[in-house]
Amino acid sequence: MGLRDAAGRGSRSLAPRRSRLRLPGGPHHRSFAVATIALLLALGSSPYLGLKYRYSFAMLSNLRVDDARWNSLIVPRQVRLTRHDPFVHVLRVEPALPRGDRREPVLAPGVYSPDAFRRRFEAARRHQRRSALELRYHGQLLKSPDIAADLGILGFVESLPAAPLYQPALTLRAPQPCVH
Repeated sequence: MGLRDAAGRGSRSLAPRRSRLRLPGGPHHRSFAVATIALLLALGSSPYLGLKYRYSFAMLSNLRVDDARWNSLIVPRQVRLTRHDPFVHVLRVEPALPRGDRREPVLAPGVYSPDAFRRRFEAARRHQRRSALELRYHGQLLKSPDIAADLGILGFVESLPAAPLYQPALTLRAPQPCVH
């Protein structure tokens, strides 16, 4: 004999009923929810894939996925889809350029956005000092014996894209906080 509920109806078993997780609104809302979750995952993984470096969740973790270093503990470097990052890697400036005005940026070894590199390069040329420069951009190594007089490096600087990046300058060796 079965148990009866308050309304006098009999129940068939004592086991609780299993219900499927249902999102309100039918299949269109479920598709929207799945698409939203997929988009968030794609945005969060985009720096690891080399697809974009701005407006990513990774900026909150002090993640560095540029060519100079790869500090992700979870995602291997091999998943990156692009070959190079969008930064200019200044490897050497000899002799070092003096800091002039406190507001004037100094060109020193580091990782720069193209805009930041262009500003620092132009400030360095105004010093009219003979300094050798070695840099890498998109996998190409460029060397200049004299940044004040070398027309080849000047043409390279003029060809850089004008897209600003959030982190204009990073060091080559040590971690540093984000500027967001």
